[in-house]
Amino acid sequence: GSLVQTLHMDITNSIYDGRGDAGIQYIATYQIDGANKTLVNYQKFTNRTYDSSHQVLNQMVLTYADPEGKVTAYTDPSKGQLLDCKEIRSSGFTPSGVASMQAVVTYKDDTESSIIDVKVINNSNISGGGNVGTSVITTYLSAGISPDLVTITPLGNVVSVQTITSNLAADFDKFGNAINQTVSSQYYDPVSKTLLFSSYQVITSNTYDIHNRLLTSTVDNYDQDNKFTSREL
Repeated sequence: GSLVQTLHMDITNSIYDGRGDAGIQYIATYQIDGANKTLVNYQKFTNRTYDSSHQVLNQMVLTYADPEGKVTAYTDPSKGQLLDCKEIRSSGFTPSGVASMQAVVTYKDDTESSIIDVKVINNSNISGGGNVGTSVITTYLSAGISPDLVTITPLGNVVSVQTITSNLAADFDKFGNAINQTVSSQYYDPVSKTLLFSSYQVITSNTYDIHNRLLTSTVDNYDQDNKFTSREL
């Protein structure tokens, strides 16, 4: 069949270092539906540090929306709506470009004075194409960033832990979308000061549209004794 365009990105890079890595990037992402082109979001990336393979280790990401269609130049965010600010530290990159570990602090705005959440993401069983077999996401309420902006240190108790598992050989489509996966969730109980069972879901038969948006799925829920409790379609 013929090729159908679904996505368009405008990328502007500046402030290159001696190795050709961009210190500042502006990326505007558009969804394409036939003749219609809709701005999904635009982002400013401040890339502070790269590794020897040109992977970004230390960056700040500002994400904007344009709800009133007022932005005429996506490199001028002043007319848009700031959605959030993220400080991201990545390490342990695989040959496919996926980080084995990421620490992500999400702030309400670019003053970085109010934290929404803190996530530490550990990826393992990563395929050559970049699909992740196991992802463990640990959430905290707060974090500290070192004065040199290099290190993010989660603070306080763990809020929750979510483990997402997929079979690399069978559970992804050709675009990297998960067809089947299991999701196990735990939450921190301040009384017992331990992580307790929250939910266990087996998600199957995911289907996606041409924009890789989820259309349908089957979600089977299990209790902490691994007994089936309900199905969501």
